[in-house]
Amino acid sequence: MRDIPALDENAPIPSFQLLDPSKRGDGFFSVSNQVLLFDKAIYLSDLGVPLGLSGNVHPTILNDTKEEIFFLNVTATYNCLNLAETVFKSPNGEEKGVDHGMGIKKLIFFPKLIGDSYIFRIPQRKSAIFIATDESGTQEDFYTLYKVSGMRGLSFAEVWSSE
Repeated sequence: MRDIPALDENAPIPSFQLLDPSKRGDGFFSVSNQVLLFDKAIYLSDLGVPLGLSGNVHPTILNDTKEEIFFLNVTATYNCLNLAETVFKSPNGEEKGVDHGMGIKKLIFFPKLIGDSYIFRIPQRKSAIFIATDESGTQEDFYTLYKVSGMRGLSFAEVWSSE
């Protein structure tokens, strides 16, 4: 095992350049569906709690405005995909329960295997960020907190429901 040197407290914070700075919505920046990038107001708000619980929050600075912003490295990963019931893309269209490595058509989860973080990834789609909700409004329920706040800028697509 290698030793990883400690970071110098005085090390400069790396800067970040947005491709399209106009794509900003209520504190969140549109980068991709793989990255959550947000401003300091979001980080210090109620939304900062579930963001912090789901992974590592890293500070950075926008090149053009020098504004301090943050990006989330989602480390919460749950092996909660019900492989037998999930519909995968296949050479013949789609096939239930058989992963041909061509993508997923319809996700089916084991809800009890989703851990304590409402923001997570699954091993089968490491690039995608999933957000679970029980619409309880607890401090961990990012989706409900986001909707209640009236914010815009993030888009959500329902990929599965237990109902």
